[in-house]
Amino acid sequence: MKSIPEFLKSNDHHLKFCILYEVALKKPIFDSYRNFCDAVGPDAMEYRDFEFWYRRFCLGELDFDYDRSTDSVPKTLMNMPVKLVRKITENLTSSERSSLRFTNSDIKKLTDSLPRVLEKISITTTDEVMEWELNDREFKCERTSSGCTLSTLKNYKGFKIPQSYATIMQWELNDTIFECKKTAMGYSFFKQTIYKESYIKKSLEYLTPVFKLAKLRVNHLTLRRIQKRDSPYRQVEGTSDLDDLLSVPFHVKEVHISGYDVNRVTYFLSAMKPGHLESISLGFDGIWNIKSENFEEVFKTDQFKQAKEVSIDRYVELHMDDLVSFSHLKSFKCRLKNNIEIEEILKIPDIVSFFKKFESCFISSYIYEYPYIEHLVEALGAEIPEETMESIPEFLKSNDHHLKFCILYEVALKRPIFDSYRSFCEAVGQGAMEYPDFEFWYHRFRQGKLDFDYDRSVDPVPKALMDMPVNLMRKITKELDPFERKVFSFEMFFKFSNSFPEDPSVPRTAPSKNSPIRFRQFLRKYMYNDTGCLFQKSKLYEECYIKKCLEYLTPVFKIPNIQVNYLYLRKMEEREHFFGERRKTPDLDELLSVPLHVKEVYISGYDVNRVIHFLSAMKPGHLKSISLGFDGMWSVRRENFEAIFETDQFKMVKEVTIDSNVEFHMEDLVNFSHLRSFECRLKDNMEPDEVLRIPDIVSKFGEFESCVMSFYHSMYRYPLKKFYEVLGEEVPEEPLEKLTLHYQIPESNKHLEFEIVDATMRCFIKIRKIR
Repeated sequence: MKSIPEFLKSNDHHLKFCILYEVALKKPIFDSYRNFCDAVGPDAMEYRDFEFWYRRFCLGELDFDYDRSTDSVPKTLMNMPVKLVRKITENLTSSERSSLRFTNSDIKKLTDSLPRVLEKISITTTDEVMEWELNDREFKCERTSSGCTLSTLKNYKGFKIPQSYATIMQWELNDTIFECKKTAMGYSFFKQTIYKESYIKKSLEYLTPVFKLAKLRVNHLTLRRIQKRDSPYRQVEGTSDLDDLLSVPFHVKEVHISGYDVNRVTYFLSAMKPGHLESISLGFDGIWNIKSENFEEVFKTDQFKQAKEVSIDRYVELHMDDLVSFSHLKSFKCRLKNNIEIEEILKIPDIVSFFKKFESCFISSYIYEYPYIEHLVEALGAEIPEETMESIPEFLKSNDHHLKFCILYEVALKRPIFDSYRSFCEAVGQGAMEYPDFEFWYHRFRQGKLDFDYDRSVDPVPKALMDMPVNLMRKITKELDPFERKVFSFEMFFKFSNSFPEDPSVPRTAPSKNSPIRFRQFLRKYMYNDTGCLFQKSKLYEECYIKKCLEYLTPVFKIPNIQVNYLYLRKMEEREHFFGERRKTPDLDELLSVPLHVKEVYISGYDVNRVIHFLSAMKPGHLKSISLGFDGMWSVRRENFEAIFETDQFKMVKEVTIDSNVEFHMEDLVNFSHLRSFECRLKDNMEPDEVLRIPDIVSKFGEFESCVMSFYHSMYRYPLKKFYEVLGEEVPEEPLEKLTLHYQIPESNKHLEFEIVDATMRCFIKIRKIR
């Protein structure tokens, strides 16, 4: 596929078709440019040129031969007047300005003379903690019994740390803890220091110098107070922690104040520069008793009167008369009184239409009486917005070369064919090209055959499955798995379903995301998800559920030559008490055909006799794995297992798992000697010398690879130190939770790794053969 990018870059029309296709997909421009570079190469087109054609195609201007030389040449930064350069640099972020400073000495003087701009300052105060953020740096000062701890966190992006480096590194110097940690985007640096001062005092020591910086400008300021209250209707207590923090006048563009009472909100707003403050957002953290009368002082401030956008959360209830206070705003959000009448709602458009600068608003009200959204839609005559860019799919479908360019572009993106076809249909339309035709051109382009005018009529007609000889068809279907074989019957099923007469009571509309459709006496349900859909069908019967289930199951198990990779048989039934027996049920006794070819079986909840009955129906030798669970049946003893050990199925199996309800003795391990791996439970309170005999026993098993055994003990912690005493080795001082030993297999270069793990009241013994 190396030739495709070169082919696309060989002609500017080809590249423009790729851009047009990205426009048709309606993705953000930068995502589209990234896709374009992945498909064609990063050197195919500069971003500014891509942006030019992208914007032009979005406007419906599809002239690929437009002469850009007639456009005026864009000016660079150094060609512009000083006033214009100053205006541009004023709108840059702090990081962008720091890069600009290195351009030349004149630009450096200019940037240094401009105000210092912080993108974000966020301060959150509680009774125990004060947290603040300065751009991408995070700080936290937390109260302790003797003072406070101050933590700082900074994320560094764009630094590629080698995989071999440690994920996290920690160190400590005096009263300070440091931590450096790898992240998905780079790394983070954390520092925590202990102080004896109050957490409020220490926080203000760091914050006050920031707010005293000369020419400081803040784009977004958040002041939040979180305070516990006995009732949601109780006001938060007035706090003066931040009263002297803001310099007057403080230059901020957007402010969000939350959790403070109205008097404190008014105080904070009065410290901010009127006119410079454009957006105000006020939250009251669940205080429900704030009425419109409390807001008169806020409405009177110059800061509110000169703001452009205001958002007041739902805890403040305003009246229709209060809307006049928002007449100077471009946009606002508020809540009106409860149970507002339709007539009053219909007055709102008339009121806001007189607001000269108005662009949008969001107004809410709690309704407890009756739903009337339909009446509002009717009264307001809501209009559906028209779709944009409707002409692009039609343009692409107007010529088969256009469609083939879209397919070629999908090939260049190296996506799976079905994902490519889905994107193609989303961009161009469902009826633009059938999947077999799309598949033909996709594979042809992928092979580097880029002739758009290739005549397909000269190709031989591909043979369908039904045109092939029966012997060949049999060989093909034999290689398919059960799911693939179902494809043939699946198609016939839909033909059969569609042959039923329609129910006149059901409207002929496409199903929604979860739409039940009545179909005769059946209930069919389609549920869509990201990868496909789930098809469910249910029907009511009067017979016993066991009888009806066996009617469906028995034919499956009677299928000639049926082979099952995994069989799961589980019985779940209530017992009279914890150690009680379940009733014996012969429901499935005649279900399994003899011999049933099964590779792996899991049987749970049945007694030992029923387990033997099921195992005896399975083909010995073909059965590779047995897993037995007894679901809390504590009456099962090792003596009951002798009959299972004697079955041919158990003797010829390779892997066995028996759950912890069955307790075995050491002498029972000989029954596992033919296995490759096994899992079981041994008797309780085993002594270390008994445990140390196990490697000697399993080392004589010819096929052995690994095992997991466990036993319960009556101590909170099993004394692993006893193993050192038995082995005659020095006992370590620190507490042990795991012990690993190695056992050399006699007359062999292989050994066993023998691990004992204490898991509180239960010990696990894990053994595996090491070559």
